[in-house]
Order: sequence, then C-alpha cells, then structure tokens
Amino acid sequence: MIKLFPSKQVQEYLDEIHFTFTDFEKATLIWNNHLTTKEEKLIALKEMMNSTKDEMLKKQIYERLDYEQKVYVDFMDDADDEYVYSIENSLGFARCKKAKDAIEYCLKLSNAELEKVTIVKHEAKDLFHIDEEDIVARADFNEKKELCIYSKKYDKDWRIVDDWKRFEQHYVYIPNEFQRGTILRNVRTNEYAVLEEDNEQIRAFIERAKTKGWDLHFYEVMPKGYVLRDGIWYLSFINVTEQEVAILPKENSSKSYALEAMSDYVWYTRKVKEGKLTSYPDQTVVKATKEYAYSLTKQTDKIIRAKTIEDLIVDTI
Repeated sequence: MIKLFPSKQVQEYLDEIHFTFTDFEKATLIWNNHLTTKEEKLIALKEMMNSTKDEMLKKQIYERLDYEQKVYVDFMDDADDEYVYSIENSLGFARCKKAKDAIEYCLKLSNAELEKVTIVKHEAKDLFHIDEEDIVARADFNEKKELCIYSKKYDKDWRIVDDWKRFEQHYVYIPNEFQRGTILRNVRTNEYAVLEEDNEQIRAFIERAKTKGWDLHFYEVMPKGYVLRDGIWYLSFINVTEQEVAILPKENSSKSYALEAMSDYVWYTRKVKEGKLTSYPDQTVVKATKEYAYSLTKQTDKIIRAKTIEDLIVDTI
C-alpha cells in the first residue's frame, strides 16, 4: 500500500493524536501523492475499490480506472495510417507514425523541455497545418515522465472524472503542528518555504467554506507559504503531506539568512496585526534575499531593483 504521507514528521504527528481518515480521504491522498507513479496509484486505488464499503467511492474509482485504460488504448492505437503523432517544442517539430516513436522522442528531451511538450494525435491530412477538428487526442508528461492523456472520443468520461466533488480533487483536512513562520523543507523537491498560515487558520477557512456552501479543491485547504527560489519568494499553497521542519543548510549561509529573515517577517506581521508591535523588518528580508540571489549569480532586474519585500514576491495562488 502507498504511504499516504511522504513526510515522516506529518505521519508521526497524526499517529500521535490518533487522527484517522475515511476511505474517501485516503483515496484522495493516494491520487495526490507526487512521490508515486500513476501505475502505483491505480493499483492502490483498485485495492481500495475491492475493500471499501463506500459504494460511491467504489463507483468513482471504477470510473477512473476505466477512463485511464480507455484513453491509453485509444492514444496508442496506431494500427493504420489514418493518424499521425506531432510534437512541437522549442527545438522544432517532429512527426511520427507510431505512438511509441513519439513517446521515445519526447523522453530524450531535457526535463525542462519535457514539461512544455504535448504530443498531438491527429488525422494525417496536412502535416504542416493541424486544425482543431482533426485532433483526436493529446498527451502531456507529468513529473514522473508518465503520459497524461485526453481523448476526444472519451470527452464525456473525462467530464465525469474531472468533477471537483470527486475523490481526485476533493479537499482533505490534514492536522499538522507547523506554526506560522516555521521554515519547512519539501522532502520531494528539497525546496525551502516559510509558512504564512497555521492549522488554526485552515480550520477556520474550512468552517467558513462550509457555511458558504463552497466546494473546496485539494490544494485550497493547504496553508499558504513563501517558497524561496533563486532570490524570489513565491507565495504558494504548501502541500503539508510533503513537508518537514527544516534543518537550515549549512553549506549556504546566505540562504539560511534569507529564510530566517522571512520567518521573522511573517512572525512580526502577525504581531503587528494583533497590535502588539508597530513595525516589522521589511528591509532585513530584502537585504538577505538579495544577498542570497547574488551568491547564486541570479542578478535579475527584478531583484536588483527591489526596494520592498513586495518587489521580491510572486503570487502564484
């Protein structure tokens, strides 16, 4: 069975407070686990479908398994010369008669290129001009370099499995002990972030959503935080299933300084809002973040011209 939580710290905390999840919530956590392959997820979901007493979940998992199988078979079907597979990327165009050849071509690209690539299966009318009406299927690649397929033939099925109320996208409340201002490390990506929201704020948001009748997405109940990348702070939803309290990197003191400065900034801003303090170290964060960027030789215009912390934040939410 797939581990529901890549983070050992989060799992240990949930065990400590004896917190449990429904089968529906477990299915959601399996589907949104980025450390596992799609094949592993589908196997785990099939096992759950065979064991759960939740009839709605059984139906939804069956629909997902059926959909994945049908679109894969449809995309890979290249038995005749009616269709061709086209790939467009920054290096140019490629045309393949066989699905396997198109996939192999893409997998030779760099990870950065692969993220941008789409394989288009279309009617072989005009190899240099593709009309939307000629496209029968598309495939992108996920972070595990696995196909994510859409087929026009099964558009009705896609609309069923893409519903926010289903297990794939539904929210799951995950208690955690991380406090606002905590410096976290993602165990999958090794990225560092400073938490902007704590567990209490997430619970309050969920309760408000219930009273308003909002349908919440999986990531919408994750706390917001600032992820540090190359001297820029990205305000993002922080997937707590992958987080642990960070041990600051000793090999990069400027990075640690920037993280500590942002942690202090987040802590101070709450105290200011509570009326307990009248100022916060905005310029300390700017100075520390710039020094970190310069240490990486990431001297972009955005960083050089930054005067306030807002100049160094990109809101991705």
